[in-house]
Order: sequence, then C-alpha cells, then structure tokens
Amino acid sequence: MGLRFRKRIKLAKGLYINIGSKGISSISAGIPGATINTKGHTRLSLPGSGLYYQTNLLSHASKSTRKIETATNRDSNTNNTYRLNINTLPIDFNSLEEISAYLMENHYHGDIPPLKLSGLRVTIYVIITLLISAFATTNSMISPGVALIGAILLLTLYHQLWAKPHHLKKATEKIKAEALKCHADINEDLEALYAQYPSVDTVAKILFKHLWIGETKAQLIASLGEPDKENTTVKATKTIENLYFNPLNGRSYEVKVTLENGLISTWTVNNLA
Repeated sequence: MGLRFRKRIKLAKGLYINIGSKGISSISAGIPGATINTKGHTRLSLPGSGLYYQTNLLSHASKSTRKIETATNRDSNTNNTYRLNINTLPIDFNSLEEISAYLMENHYHGDIPPLKLSGLRVTIYVIITLLISAFATTNSMISPGVALIGAILLLTLYHQLWAKPHHLKKATEKIKAEALKCHADINEDLEALYAQYPSVDTVAKILFKHLWIGETKAQLIASLGEPDKENTTVKATKTIENLYFNPLNGRSYEVKVTLENGLISTWTVNNLA
C-alpha cells in the first residue's frame, strides 16, 4: 500500500496550486459552478444541487496524437503490411489488378478517421465562456483564476479548431504517400510472381497461402511444372512426398510442397513467409 500525499494551496481568489507526492501536479482555477486545471480536467456543476458534469478537454487530443504516431511510425517494410496468413481464398480473382485492389482495401491499415469536433465539447466551451463573462461583469477586477480559465479555454479552442486539424492533415498526407508506395510494391511483387507462374489463380494461391491444399500432385505439376527436387518417405500409415521448386542458393528452394498419400497437405514459400 503506497503513501499518497495531496495538498491544495490557494494562490489567489479562484486560483489554486495542487501538490502531490511527486511535487506540483497541476494548477487549477474556478468560479462557482466551474473549475478547470492545466491538465484539461473540467467540472461543471449547479452549486447546492449535487449535479455536475466532468470531462477532460485534452484527452481527445492526446488520443488523436497516439493514433497518428501509431499510424506513421509503422515499419515501412511492406512485406509485413499486407501479407497475411489466410488459409482460403476470399474471392475468385480474374486479374492482378483485382488482387492488388483487394489487398489495399482489406489488408492495408493506415487510415485516420476524419476529425470531428463533438457538439457536446463545443457546448462545454460556450458554457464556460458564458460563466466567465457573467463573473467578469459582476466584478470590477478579473481575478487570476478567471484569467487562467480564459487562457486555457482559448488555448484549447485553438488546438481543437486549428492546430489539431492541421497536424492531422499532414499526418494523413504522409499515410497516403505510404499507401501509394505500398500499392506500388504490391504490384511489383505480383508481376514478379506472375512472371514465374503465369496464372492469376496460381499467384493468388501463393500470395494467400492456399497452395492447392487437398489437390493432387498432377494438379500441382500442371500449374508449377516439374519440381527441381523431390523425395519420398514411406511410413506405416502414410506416404510423404516433398517437392521443391526454384532453387535459391543450392540448398534452399523458393517453394516446398508436402503431399500425404498423394494429396497436398502443407507447403512453404521461403521469400513470401
């Protein structure tokens, strides 16, 4: 059980400094029915009624910043962006363009949702502004607390209405550029696969990791041609055949297909895993 320490020191009318076990935590300001601190925590209430509403005006901004960082700081290696372990083909493809469009639409996650300033948030700003105005008109001199509320409100409005949209726009433009590069890389890989295996169906099966599972050796050879290497192991209950295609460096091969009792059971594509 840790020791907690909190103390509130009044600096001036309506202005307080909050001290915790780690030192100064925030500065808060308030008038009857409304308080706000430098961390964005805001509380509106009807004095004497027990009714109140509280929120954090800066929490939405920090969440948006985290989303931007997550989206823009991804590894630029597109191999990890769009190649997924899918065991069945989602649809039948008729062209490489359809495969590329499907991958970009369903497996490239780099979008930021459009910025929306909630009506409730705007309402809160208006209420605080009215409270400040009402308090200021009943006092010959604006207290430091009221001045701080006004400054925080103006800074928050500035961030919500101009700074954050501008930042989101720049981040979105960067993500769009990365998406275009990813699309170009996808097309390049598809064309390279198609040059080796001139069949859209074959390319789709390789890319989506569904290389004729359950089909026969004859069907496999009809699509990929004769293997560059093969070996067979006979066991008590099954016969295992390993077929290798396209040698990479003398020992490893681009494609390895395993058959059990004449039907394809597993496979590996070394440079697409």
